[in-house]
Amino acid sequence: MASNRSLNKIGKEFDKLVVDMKKLAVEYAKADGSKKQQLVSKLKQMTKKKKQLQAEMESAVNAADKDVELQIDEMRKLIRSEVTKLMKEQYGYIE
Repeated sequence: MASNRSLNKIGKEFDKLVVDMKKLAVEYAKADGSKKQQLVSKLKQMTKKKKQLQAEMESAVNAADKDVELQIDEMRKLIRSEVTKLMKEQYGYIE
């Protein structure tokens, strides 16, 4: 699993994998014998990859949420600082 990939890139890979799995499922329905077993094996591999991509997407979303929370905290600190500064300038004190 590659780290620091964008959610968009992960999503595109996930979408392509799902499309490929659907195509393979159609082939599976028409197949028989050893061909069917080969397709089952391939579908299992693709399912494993799909689960990895889902986990990677979840991790990317969580990381983005943390970044947003950090930005909000920084903005709150900045706003408090500026309001305090303006009140001191305007009133000379803070209650």
